[in-house]
Amino acid sequence: MKPLKLIFLLVVACLAGCSSDEETESEAPRMMIVDVTENPMDAPTANSRAAAVTTTSSLSSFSMNCLGAYKYDFTKTNNVWNTNEWPSGVNNEPIDFYAYTRGTFYYNDNDDPCVSFTVESNPTYHHDLLVAEHQNISYSDAAGHVSLRFDHACAAVRFNVYLSNTLYAQLKGSLTVTGIQLKNVNNQGNYNYNTHSWSGVSGSEAYALSNSAINVTTTPQPLSCGYLFMIPQTHLANGTDNVHLEVNYNNGESKTAVIPLNINWEAGVSYTIDIKLGTSNIK
Repeated sequence: MKPLKLIFLLVVACLAGCSSDEETESEAPRMMIVDVTENPMDAPTANSRAAAVTTTSSLSSFSMNCLGAYKYDFTKTNNVWNTNEWPSGVNNEPIDFYAYTRGTFYYNDNDDPCVSFTVESNPTYHHDLLVAEHQNISYSDAAGHVSLRFDHACAAVRFNVYLSNTLYAQLKGSLTVTGIQLKNVNNQGNYNYNTHSWSGVSGSEAYALSNSAINVTTTPQPLSCGYLFMIPQTHLANGTDNVHLEVNYNNGESKTAVIPLNINWEAGVSYTIDIKLGTSNIK
């Protein structure tokens, strides 16, 4: 009986050893901690008034891509960003991280990381495209931290409307404007992280800046649309072929005035456009 007992104990010892080896091979997940900050909007160049823009709400969530195959979706709870695991299967090799608040991430034909973005047709749902990147970091060098400083990839645009003193005197008071539309605006494009620029800017969208009647006077008043977040673009004023405004008004009968716009909207810059209605466009 003694030899049999010895064999049994040896078998138990071998099984215990295998179990111990399997436990040491399974590595605990390495947590990722994301630090988020945001650059402010810049003031525009001369000829436009600065507009303070708050886009922090756009950072209630964002997505982040790395190594092409890994996509993380982050949300903010109680003012804290949730944590995720560092990409599994990656030892300590440097990684590039690309973050964005909206759109679709992809690599173009040159292997450049990009985001395809389309502006919403309804100004009520407009949100800025914020982008950030942190390149060439390893887990040990960063201690699991990915620092993201978001930049504004869009321009912020808002509108005021008012009458010239001449038109106000001619009308002997205010003018009833029943609606204002912004037309022929490019609404699609691709943001490139490597060049920090847009390409493939296209599309032609119309945006309702005001859908309700306004009694317009000589005092500029903001339109109800608030801020529009637009893809950077440049257009020369050219009638209705390029970007223009259509103003619907009533001075005894319903009429429409067309106002061409000369625009140069740059990324990360906020603009206020004053729509001045005068005798040249209101008949």
